[in-house]
Amino acid sequence: MIGGLRRKNDNFTVTKFPILGDIPVMGALFRHRLETLANTDLLVFVTPRIVEDIVFTPKEKDRLELFQEDPEDWASQFDVMKNRKKKISKEPGSAEPGAANSRDYFYLRPPPF
Repeated sequence: MIGGLRRKNDNFTVTKFPILGDIPVMGALFRHRLETLANTDLLVFVTPRIVEDIVFTPKEKDRLELFQEDPEDWASQFDVMKNRKKKISKEPGSAEPGAANSRDYFYLRPPPF
């Protein structure tokens, strides 16, 4: 067992006939008092099991394949994009990076390891 929650409820109710239950001594004959106590437990049990076959959803498979790619592929893609940006910035009449009318370029970065 790992743990759980415990809840305790105390209820006190009085039921009576109108007007007759309000009479000081005789009113006790026309009143009914009920006190209830309820305890509730929620327990959490964990059973370890060894899983031999791993089943992935299509989305999980795609993410796993993304990180299993060769890091050299990421580096080469990054270098290609970097060289394209250098070429464009060297062209006459091109705007400086960060200027209002310059294009924004997407850079591929290797995943964090």
